[in-house]
Amino acid sequence: MNILRTNLTRTFAIILLLTSSMTVNAAIAVIAHPDVDDSGISRSVLAKIYLGKVKSYPNGVKVIPFDLPKKSSIRKAFYKTVVNKTDREINRYWSKLKYTGKGKPPKQIDSNRGVIKTVGQTEGAIGYIDARYVKFLKKSVKVVLTLP
Repeated sequence: MNILRTNLTRTFAIILLLTSSMTVNAAIAVIAHPDVDDSGISRSVLAKIYLGKVKSYPNGVKVIPFDLPKKSSIRKAFYKTVVNKTDREINRYWSKLKYTGKGKPPKQIDSNRGVIKTVGQTEGAIGYIDARYVKFLKKSVKVVLTLP
């Protein structure tokens, strides 16, 4: 019985370690509608877009950012990497802007494939996905930036 418990504990620990390392090391692909002028999209510009500080691209087209759901590990990694804010900090930031009427957070899309589809159908759209989904991209979207 004791050996079984030890083996189960080891197995669980290995599974936990593998799944957590996969989440932490997942690359993020920033995608945009094919008509988006992506020549000036850097990490700092992307941060301003996702904080609601940049409203249009250099060519005047309105920026429409899309988010993954709040529980998404890719979303958490994106905001930590790009905006340098935790999930809690970004939620607080948007709550304050919504309350004061100064902005609305990016619309949340329920999945990576959903972000791909929505960005491809929306002029001026930009979003981010788990980089492993890049293989599913059609000509309806383009990768504008890849984040570690």
